Parts: sequence; C-alpha cells; structure tokens
Amino acid sequence: MKKQKTRKWKRLNSLSKTSKDSEKKRKEKTKILLEYWNMKGKPFNRHLKDSKYLREGMIHCCCALKKYTVHQIMESMDNYYEILTSEKTFAKVGQRGCFTSGFSDFFSFLTFTKNRFPKSGSLMKILPKGFKSWLELCMDENAIENFYTKGWKKFHVLTDEEVMVKNLVRKRFIKESQIDEKRLIEKDEQNFIVCARTLIKFMDKYDKKVSDYFLCKSRPSTYVNVMFDCMMEKQNDFEKLESWHLIVNNFFKFDLPSYIKGKNYYE
Repeated sequence: MKKQKTRKWKRLNSLSKTSKDSEKKRKEKTKILLEYWNMKGKPFNRHLKDSKYLREGMIHCCCALKKYTVHQIMESMDNYYEILTSEKTFAKVGQRGCFTSGFSDFFSFLTFTKNRFPKSGSLMKILPKGFKSWLELCMDENAIENFYTKGWKKFHVLTDEEVMVKNLVRKRFIKESQIDEKRLIEKDEQNFIVCARTLIKFMDKYDKKVSDYFLCKSRPSTYVNVMFDCMMEKQNDFEKLESWHLIVNNFFKFDLPSYIKGKNYYE
C-alpha cells in the first residue's frame, strides 16, 4: 500500500524545487479541491478511485496552486458548474460539444483536446485565445456573463425564445409519451433543443401565411400543440413516441405543412 501511494505522488514530487513543507501543503490543498469537486455532483464526474486520469488531474491542480489560491480555484469551479447546469447552455457534457466534466480536463485544455478532438482540435477553434484551461476562463468574476454575451453564444447558448419553446416541447412530449420525467436522458434534452430551433424557423416561415386565430408566433404553444397533434395523428407509423421523432426533417418539410393546410389554418 505504501509503494502504491509513493507511485501515486511520484510525479507530484518533481513539480517544485521549493521546500518539502511547501510541496506537502500543495498536496493537501489538492485533496481538498478534489473533495470540493466531488461534492458539486452532476454533471461533474466524481473521482473516487485512483486512476491515471485522476493522477493527471492532481498534477495539473498542484501546478495551478502555484499561481492561484484554493479559494480562487473553488470560485472558478463554481462558475464552470453554473455554466454547465444552466438551461441556456446548448452544448452539454458528452454532446458534440465542447464541454467536459472531468477533474483533469478542468485544469488543462490539452488533455481534453487530445482525448476527444485528436484530428480537428474543434475545441481550440471556438475558445477565446490566450486561455489554457476552464480554470483560467472561469476565473474572471464576469465569466458567466461573458459566456452568454460574447463569442461563444453562436455555439452554445440558447435564446430566451428557444428556452421557452424547448420547455413547451418537453412538457407536451412527456404528456404524449407518458414517460417518467426522470427517465429522460441527455440525448432527449438535446432533441428537444433541436426541435425547438427547427420549429422556430418553421414559425418564421409560415406565421404570415396562417390565421392568427389558430396559430400565432407570439403564442408558440399554438404551434407546439399543432405539431404534436399532427405527430399523434401519424402515430400508426411508429409504435411508441420517441424524442428522435421530433427532429425528422421530412416532418417539418412535408407532414406539418400538409396538416395545417388540411385544417384550413391558412388565411
């Protein structure tokens, strides 16, 4: 057991040329930060077992402690957690995106890019230049506001309208599919977002062509209800309503316009 512990901290011991007391303090602070990370809960990954990935994260964390205090790193973790859990954030953990929830990846973009984007380096293309980690990026007091108002918005952030329509779609889907809300997975949530964005484009195209009495963009629930009414009328085409049915292109291109025309909703 003693040998295993020695191996675990072998690389940590080579990080600093300062006194042993200073090294020991940083190691203790690293453990405190790891415990704080684990306490945050989902979507942060919990690291409870020793692994190569965890040891790598501990090394990055120990390096960060040379530059930042424990309190500063905790605040950065809080900011990143708020970004990940916001309903306005589009690219969630594990989706095409650009977010990660691991302890090591939080302290270094290099690990994240190498493991998940070895060819295209997609992450580096969209992040502000000059930052080497989520730690640095979320260190700023205005990190969350900057995230929602600056260059990332195109890639990651939902507008207020998209959030509203997505929630309407989600609510009606749960009702029609009779699924337990707790059983929805991340892929379902992603499909609700794609559906909301597609439906908004559909509203922009058809709103001037239909009667305000039946359908109105200022009342998006009218479009959501008609969309599901059309979908449920075609229920014979599928055994059970799945979230992927909400993002079928032909539905918005052919089925829904035909359904609206058949109901005489056009002016």
